[in-house]
Amino acid sequence: MLLNSLESAFKHQEPVDFDNLSIEHILPQHIENQTWWQTHLGGEWETIHELYKHTLGNLTLTGYNSQLSNLPFPDKKEKLQESHLELNKYFKNISVWNAEEIEKRAEYLAELALKVWPYFGDRDSSHQNANNVTGKSPLSISLSGDTLSVKTWAEVLVFTLNKIAELEPEQFVQLAENYPHFLGKDSSRFRRPVLLNNGYYAEKNMPGKRIYTFCIQAVKQVGLSSEEWTLTF
Repeated sequence: MLLNSLESAFKHQEPVDFDNLSIEHILPQHIENQTWWQTHLGGEWETIHELYKHTLGNLTLTGYNSQLSNLPFPDKKEKLQESHLELNKYFKNISVWNAEEIEKRAEYLAELALKVWPYFGDRDSSHQNANNVTGKSPLSISLSGDTLSVKTWAEVLVFTLNKIAELEPEQFVQLAENYPHFLGKDSSRFRRPVLLNNGYYAEKNMPGKRIYTFCIQAVKQVGLSSEEWTLTF
């Protein structure tokens, strides 16, 4: 497990007993009845939760999993400060936990991984941190050998989803079930729906970095390699 390996890289004087630790979702997996989290994330809480809850930036290790559960972030943070794990010291100066902070921590963990395993080399420029694509206009998108010249992020989204539907039709259906605020058959559920080749609709009213994050997750979830999905700017 990546988090175990990263924690071990801090070279504790006393070995960490990973058997007594479990994965903790800082942004909880279920917040349908959690008013604090919904208010904290804002009006788009459902979309943000759907997109970021299982991403690396939202995960940590803890022995307090059952105690943390759906607690508000300030309470979780206080409990994590009792942890002896180096990974949890990250949260000391964090006051909010939203999409931007999850993306920042993902970048921090990626940089840490490169220090631990430098033989992985620099990350390809086509797989940037989501924060770094803000303000950039895509020029082309490639997936599984097919390339398309594009001018907008909406075109990136449509190309990616059409290609996934073509290559992995059954997995696409599962993808739509997992991301109902991004994909579906009812166009009225979306603010700016765009029709895909297979009859599904996608929400295109999103900033570039959210489209970027969703496309990366979609490609991985259906079993394709993220290395096959490349952007040029």
